[in-house]
This record gives sequence, C-alpha cells and structure tokens, in this order.
Amino acid sequence: MRHELYLKASFILILCAWTIIRLYFKVKAGLLHERIFPRTEKVSFIVLRVVLGIPLLVFIFIHIFLPGHASWSKMHLHPLMRWLGVLAAVLALISLVWVHRALGRNFHTSVVIKKDHQLIKKGPYHLFRHPMYSTYVVLFISLFLVSENFVIGISGLAIILMMVN
Repeated sequence: MRHELYLKASFILILCAWTIIRLYFKVKAGLLHERIFPRTEKVSFIVLRVVLGIPLLVFIFIHIFLPGHASWSKMHLHPLMRWLGVLAAVLALISLVWVHRALGRNFHTSVVIKKDHQLIKKGPYHLFRHPMYSTYVVLFISLFLVSENFVIGISGLAIILMMVN
C-alpha cells in the first residue's frame, strides 16, 4: 500500500530529525569529544542501557531494511493510529528542541551534574519536572505506533524509564 511507504519514510525522517537535533545540541554544548558513558555512571547502569539498546537498534534496522522479518513483533494497528504516531513524534521532536534550548549549557547526553550546574526553571522546566524524559516517552510510543513494532516501543520506553529511577 502507498500509505505504508509514507509511514516508513516518516519513520526514517523522525529518526533522522532526532539524530540531527541531538547532534546539534551535543556540538553546541561542547560534548562531541566526551566519552559515550561518563566515568560517574555505574557499570550496571551502562550494561542495562546497552542490553536494552541493542534490540532497539536491531528492530529499527529490521523495520527499515528487512520489513518481512520478525513479523512476530509486529502489531497490526489502524492506519489512523499510525498517523497519530507521526503527529505525536513531530510534537515530541519540537518539544525536544524546546527542552534542549531551555537547558542551555546544562545539557548533557547522560545523567550527570556538571560544574556550575544550575537548576533550570524556565521553558518546559517551568511546567514539568522532567520534560526531556516525558518527551522521550512520547517519542518512543510514537515510534512504536508508526512502526507497529512492540520491541521498538518496549525497549525504548525501558531505557527512558530506567533513567528516571
């Protein structure tokens, strides 16, 4: 079907936009040459993120390049639900830019407290306690809806929920 092609293109565009947003703010914060995992993170935390991240990446790859494989992980959703997922993902990406801009120099890709760290109370941080985590929850639910793949949704959500605790 034609809408399936548009949904796959939307899925890829969402991932590309997410990558560009994160890369832009990582460069802007001077984090491009930092370690992937800070020394302050516990080894168990790093291992769990990697263990949950592998299925996420594998099933994203399968969804894009090998659509007939791993059919056991596919849920058949109404096309309207999938298009609502695209809309929610776009809103989550806009929210992600807002969150990163509000964080300014306090932005980091891992959970760390920087030197001269400040408590941010402006922008989305004025409205929510953890707007970046909330945004990622919406983003991963959206990726699940667009892809119809519950492994993408569950592994993505598990990574974010693990970081909240």
